[in-house]
Amino acid sequence: MNDSTLTTVKYLDKISSYESKQQLEFLKGLAGVLDDFPDKVLIRIVIPKLLDLMKYNTLIASIVYIITDLLKKKKMDVKTFRAHIWPTLKTVTQAKETTAQAIYLFVAHYDILEEFIG
Repeated sequence: MNDSTLTTVKYLDKISSYESKQQLEFLKGLAGVLDDFPDKVLIRIVIPKLLDLMKYNTLIASIVYIITDLLKKKKMDVKTFRAHIWPTLKTVTQAKETTAQAIYLFVAHYDILEEFIG
């Protein structure tokens, strides 16, 4: 991993200790730099950390945006998505406290998700 990738991963490790506004700003910026990450780092390190952050309702929409963007860019295959990402996303879609913005993103990107869900 290069220095910027390592710095990003370290920040993801500590993100829950920051204020909500800082977390959201980081996630916005993260969406723009993930193209520079090797696919293996995304799948093994970054995505699991993002999925873990979905326990924070305020971050769900940003994370859904990042994941659908990665799917559009074909940064993972169907098997990886179904095994590692879909179980968490499915739980989020069924939760009562999911934000309207997150639901909107699921609906807006349904065509992409459908391709991976099957």
